[in-house]
Amino acid sequence: MVGKAVITNDEMKGEGPQSRSLWQKIFVAASMVAVVITPSLSGLDGWAVVALILAMSFLLGLIDGRIHRSTWSFPLLIGLAFSFATRNFFNAGAWIYVIPVVALVAVGSRLGARLGAAEGPRADVRERGGSRLGEGV
Repeated sequence: MVGKAVITNDEMKGEGPQSRSLWQKIFVAASMVAVVITPSLSGLDGWAVVALILAMSFLLGLIDGRIHRSTWSFPLLIGLAFSFATRNFFNAGAWIYVIPVVALVAVGSRLGARLGAAEGPRADVRERGGSRLGEGV
C-alpha cells in the first residue's frame, strides 16, 4: 500500500520545504523586472529584442529550476511581466510572444531542475534531512 503524503500547516503557509527562500524570491522579482526593462535598455530593435527576450527566458528558467525546482508559477510570472513589457514597449501584435516566452521558461526550468537533481542534494535540503528530489519527504 502506498503512503499518503501529508501537508503540514507550515507548508500551507509557505514555510515548508517546498517554499522559496528569501534570495529565491528576490531572484523571481529581479527576473520579472529584467524582463520588463530589457526592451528599453537593450538599445536593440525588432527581432533582436525578441531573440534577446527568448534567450533570456530560457536562461532564467534554467537558473530558477536549478536553484529552486520546476514549477509553473515562475514561467507564468515571467509571462505576466513580458505581457506588461509588450504593452509598454512593443506594438499591439507582440502579445503573441508571451506563449513562447512561457514555454521557454518552463523548458528551462525543467532542465534546470533535472541538472540540479543530477548533482545531488543541496546543502539546505540535506540539513532538513531530505533529498533534492524528495525535498524532505
